[in-house]
Amino acid sequence: HEKHNILAICDKLGALRKSDVIERGPGRHGVSNAFYLYLRDPDGHRVEIYTQDYYTGDPDNPTVTWDVHDNQRRDWWGN
Repeated sequence: HEKHNILAICDKLGALRKSDVIERGPGRHGVSNAFYLYLRDPDGHRVEIYTQDYYTGDPDNPTVTWDVHDNQRRDWWGN
């Protein structure tokens, strides 16, 4: 599964003592369900590594509203 690639990146960064470049993650985006990892490159640019494609949806599906206090709005891991 693709999430193992992200975990392998985290392991390699840890072995290189570079885990401080991890800004956020690993995690899973709530809306797209894609695994992600946010890093900062040496120039300070944010880099997102993610697996699976983002869900683009079907225009005939009903609109889903995400409330700021909704737990599903947040990212989660392993669900």
